[in-house]
Amino acid sequence: MTTRGDELASAFDRLAGAFEIGGRDELAAVVARSGWATRPVTVPLLPSGVRHGVPWSLSISATDAAVEVRVWLEAQADPPDEAAYLAAAEAMLGPSPLIAMPQRLWHQLRFARGRAATIETYACVPDRPELAWAAAGAAGLELRAALPARALVTMIAGTRERMKVYVLFPAARPAELPYVDRDTLAFAHVLHPSDAPIGWLVAYTLAPDRPPVASLHFAAHVHGDRELPARLSGHAALVRARAALGEPRLHFVAHAPGRLNFYFLPEVAR
Repeated sequence: MTTRGDELASAFDRLAGAFEIGGRDELAAVVARSGWATRPVTVPLLPSGVRHGVPWSLSISATDAAVEVRVWLEAQADPPDEAAYLAAAEAMLGPSPLIAMPQRLWHQLRFARGRAATIETYACVPDRPELAWAAAGAAGLELRAALPARALVTMIAGTRERMKVYVLFPAARPAELPYVDRDTLAFAHVLHPSDAPIGWLVAYTLAPDRPPVASLHFAAHVHGDRELPARLSGHAALVRARAALGEPRLHFVAHAPGRLNFYFLPEVAR
């Protein structure tokens, strides 16, 4: 019997092995508290906050110096309800360091060669963006003033000293997005060569007395561009990751100053 935990472990081993990164035991200890680790892959999925419904996914984050393998996790509960999911998330990896009662908590474990895993907690606030601005305090005032009315705050992550606010722009050209730097704009054209406005997700990193720093996220699975992997084939870490996982579809691609992130749908386990 293959469980959801087995499914994730197999995919993680292939991806982490490609970059000679350990961490399977650390990951297994967390997944054991997820609420779904022992569920067979043949039973129906529990209700989820993501479209594909699988409570995990994999990504890599690459700089010139190193690659991280990242695992996104959604704690779940059976029977499911909002309070049970929040309790499950806190049981798995603790409460959000930013707000007490978010809509939903997600977690990301980050693995790199030669160091222990680090954790980031994401609080989903699409229906209550005021929670994000309250957590950001003075560091969020400049960003809040710069956002157009159509922008939607969806998540926050990090700590009060270095917080990220995720903002969805339903239809925009990259040049219209606040605080996106020149290199990121150039990369946006690689992701989306057309000048037609599309939806972009932007993660803004906030720190006291500094302007926001933007990380631009492109929803590759939504736009269905079959030529995108070919346009990204010059990025060696992506080529290695896709080879290890069996050439999977890209879920998201993100660009921040000095860093590229590539996200894969959970179908890599199939």
